[in-house]
Amino acid sequence: MSAIVESLSVAVVAFGLICWLTVVFLSPSTPSRQQANRLPIATFRRRLVARAWLWAPIWGALVLTFSALASSSAGLVLASADHCLSHVTNAHTHHLCLAHPYHASTTVWPWVFVLSILSILAIRVAIVGWRLRVDGRVGTSLAGLSTTMADAPDVRVIDQVEPLALTIGWRRPAIVISQGLIDSVRPETLGVVIAHERAHVALRHNRAGLWDRLMASVYPRVVAEPLLASLVLAREQAADAAAAKVAGGPLAVSQALTEVARLRMPGPQLASAHGVGCGALEVRIHSLLKPPASTSRWLILPVTVVAGLVLLGAGPLLPLVEDLLTYLAH
Repeated sequence: MSAIVESLSVAVVAFGLICWLTVVFLSPSTPSRQQANRLPIATFRRRLVARAWLWAPIWGALVLTFSALASSSAGLVLASADHCLSHVTNAHTHHLCLAHPYHASTTVWPWVFVLSILSILAIRVAIVGWRLRVDGRVGTSLAGLSTTMADAPDVRVIDQVEPLALTIGWRRPAIVISQGLIDSVRPETLGVVIAHERAHVALRHNRAGLWDRLMASVYPRVVAEPLLASLVLAREQAADAAAAKVAGGPLAVSQALTEVARLRMPGPQLASAHGVGCGALEVRIHSLLKPPASTSRWLILPVTVVAGLVLLGAGPLLPLVEDLLTYLAH
C-alpha cells in the first residue's frame, strides 16, 4: 500500500509540475493574447477558459494521473495490454501500475521530491493568504465606518466625496457606496449600481475571487495577472447581466455604466472587493447589447483538451514519469 501511495504521489506532483510549466509558457500572458482575450465571447466561456488555465496544475494532474494509471493497469482486464511486460528487460524500472505495484523505495528521495515541491507552493500560498486576510480586515473596518442606507438596509454608505461603489468581504460581503456617488448620479443609475453589487453578493463572486487569487499565487505575476483580469471581467459581465434582469434591461445598465465611467471611479484597492467600475467597459456594454450567440460548438475545445491530456498521460508522459520514479527510488 505504501508503494502505491508513494508512486501516485510522485506521479501527481510530476504531472502537476508539467501542467504548471505549460501554463507559465503557453497561457495568455503577452499583450497581444491578452487583448485577444478581451473579445466579446460569452461570459461562461471566458470564465471557463481562464479558470481552466489557472487551475490546470490541479485538474490537469488528476486527469493525467488517472489516464496513466488506467493505461498502465490495463493488464488487470486484458493480459495482452499488460504495460509491465515492457519492463521485463529492466527489472529495476519502477512503474505506475495497480496490477504490479513496485515495492516501496528504501530511500527518502521520492518523498523529498514531493514534499519539496508542495512546501514551496504552500509557502507562496500562505504568504498571499496572509495578505488577503489583512486585506479582508481592512474591508471589514471600512464597512464598519459606514451607515445603513435608508431605503436599502443591505447597502452601507460612507461619508466620502469621491464616488465609490464596492462589494467588500470574503465571508459576509457588504455593499459599500459613497455619498459622493449618490450625489453624482441619477436615481436610475444608482439603482443599477446597487443591483450590480447585489449580484456580486448573490453570485458569491468575492469568495470565488479569493480561491482564484490563492491559486494564482503559485504563478509568476506576469502569468497570473492576465488570468485574474479575465476572471474579474467575466464576473463583472455576470453581474451586469443579473442587474439587467431587475433594473430596466440591458440598455438601462449600459447607460448606467457609461454614466459611472464618466466619474472615473478608481478601481478597488482591496483584493476582497468587486466594483461596478472594474473590467473593460466596452466589452461589458457590447456583451449586454449584443450578447454572443449561444452555440454548442465551443464544447469541442474542452473535450479536445481533455482527450489530448488522456492520450498524453497514457502515452509519451507515462514513461517519463516512470523514469523519474525509478531515478528517485534508486
